[in-house]
Amino acid sequence: MRFILLTLVFSLYCYGLSLSEAIVELHKNNIDLQISQQQIKKAQQKRDQKRLAQFGSIDGFGSITKYNEKRTLAPLAPPIAPNVPTDDTLKNIGISYSVTLFNGFKESSQIELSNLVTNMEQTKHKLTLSQLEFNVQSLFCDISSLQKNLEASKEYKKALEKIYEFTHQEYDLGKKSQLELLKIEADLANSNNDITELQTKIDILKHSLSILIYGSFVEFTLDESELETKIEKFTLENLPQIKLANLSSRSKEKSLTSINSSYYPKVMFNSSYSDIYGDGQKENISTASVNLVWKLYDFGARESQVQEAKIEVLQAKLEEQKTKEQMSQTIFEAQKNIQKNKQLLESSYTNLEVMKKTKQIEEILYKQGQNDVSDYLLSLALYTKSVAKNIQAKYTLLKSKYYFNTIVKE
Repeated sequence: MRFILLTLVFSLYCYGLSLSEAIVELHKNNIDLQISQQQIKKAQQKRDQKRLAQFGSIDGFGSITKYNEKRTLAPLAPPIAPNVPTDDTLKNIGISYSVTLFNGFKESSQIELSNLVTNMEQTKHKLTLSQLEFNVQSLFCDISSLQKNLEASKEYKKALEKIYEFTHQEYDLGKKSQLELLKIEADLANSNNDITELQTKIDILKHSLSILIYGSFVEFTLDESELETKIEKFTLENLPQIKLANLSSRSKEKSLTSINSSYYPKVMFNSSYSDIYGDGQKENISTASVNLVWKLYDFGARESQVQEAKIEVLQAKLEEQKTKEQMSQTIFEAQKNIQKNKQLLESSYTNLEVMKKTKQIEEILYKQGQNDVSDYLLSLALYTKSVAKNIQAKYTLLKSKYYFNTIVKE
């Protein structure tokens, strides 16, 4: 009854976690993704600021001014009426509107630049997401590989215990020596150490995986039903790494356009309406004006900025080309690694079959008294090592496929 209760409690707090579920939890909980999403929102806010700024601004104003002599409430204009109200303290309250009509396309360039920055942040988010998903996939493979090796080590230990029991019986009958028992005991001790080491590695990796997807430690078991994957197709120009480099190049071009706008005149529109109070009366004043400012000479400061921006444009284009070359090489290496890991897996299967047959033969020979226990223990160890290599080769191939799909994910 106690065992049943413990099993029920464990099932409540330890559940099977599949790879797709882990990815979903990663999207919901990972801190790096949340930070990346905030960067996107910040870029969107800056983009909206640039868009809205082109409509100008409406401002309210007010003032109280004390003069040494009385002043008229409003400027005099013919015909001048008698008894014009005057006061030495004038109060002014009103509203104004100002907008830039033309500034050499600077505002439109800034808006386009903010759109590019937003796209860059979204592309960076994709890259961050892909990398974190690969980290989850990689940890899944590592944990699964270690768990399979742990099972193999436990089977190896059981085999040692059986051969120890058989040898002990033979020893009691005088057919086997104490030295043979000691050799098996030494291997059993090493086997226990290997099991402890594997279990420790599994616990550490499971803790890392839990922190990655949940942000805290959650007990779970792995559901390996979704670990298989297929190689994805891709177009080099659509890869986020290439897009990011291209967006960076385009943003430098827009920055150059924005700097070139300083060679054009700046045209601004201003209007205002105000009420001026004094001498117990009120006057209304309204204005509207169009102002033009054109910087004619600045001793080469603008030219220096333009030249610097041109250098940045050229540098960004070179970086884009470099990124394409690096990605082509990275993809090629990933493809070759997949081919290599396939061959290694096939070789491991062949080696495993040979070691399995060798172990079976050595077991028969030992039990028949034709061979020493050392030969059988060696064949058993080599078989267990072959099992471990086969497991490792299987998950190494799987990880190389996940890695390839990560770098070519569009």
